[in-house]
Amino acid sequence: MKGIHMLTATMLLCAAPLLPATPPPVPGAGSDRAAGVVTRIYHIYRLETDDAYRRAISRCEELAPEGSCSGQSFADEDFFELSAPPAVQAEVAALLAELDAPEPAHLLRIHLILADSDPSGSAPLPADAAAALSAVRSLLPHRGYSVLDSGSIRTREEGYLVLGGEQGYSVLLGLSGGRAPSEVVHVMLFVLNDRAVAPMKEGEVEVSENPLLRSSFSARPGETVLVGAGSFGPSDEPLVVLVTLVE
Repeated sequence: MKGIHMLTATMLLCAAPLLPATPPPVPGAGSDRAAGVVTRIYHIYRLETDDAYRRAISRCEELAPEGSCSGQSFADEDFFELSAPPAVQAEVAALLAELDAPEPAHLLRIHLILADSDPSGSAPLPADAAAALSAVRSLLPHRGYSVLDSGSIRTREEGYLVLGGEQGYSVLLGLSGGRAPSEVVHVMLFVLNDRAVAPMKEGEVEVSENPLLRSSFSARPGETVLVGAGSFGPSDEPLVVLVTLVE
């Protein structure tokens, strides 16, 4: 690998926000409506289940008549059961929606752009890629650009994408943040490989020993980041790597 240099640039584009949605509690098998108590099951996304259960019981006991709250938490499970009056269940559900909302799934678009010293090698680019390159054109030595390949990843934490065919490139990434639609998303790991390097197992990102490009960056929805530019791979193709956080 030769001549890799890292650049960053940001262009604001329009994107529809993604609003996190927490499903309502699921009615449990048992209920005692005659006594004004219903049993519901709450699925937990981010908190420890025991911690979520303690918070739910505490809120229930604050609001409900004495003796009307009961439930159980199950070891190594991501849900718990709570029995309480319906109005109190609504308060518990609101509390957990605030504390335990799942991370929204973000949509990222990755562009691999072939660079050429000859302007005649240019071809129409996607709008987000064209806008980002226009902003930093004076910083790059190339004059012509065309799309090698583009693809999208929708993920909450980790993603994997093959570009340019099975013999081309692969992208591995890990991200965090961005729980609210306008919040910054942190891509803590962005790796470009020259072959299809698959994750070692589901939910775990593998990083090859000699990636072509390794970086990290942050972006808000609608922004495009120039992650890297250089000559990559066995063929030393001059490439520009762009990532748009669509939502």
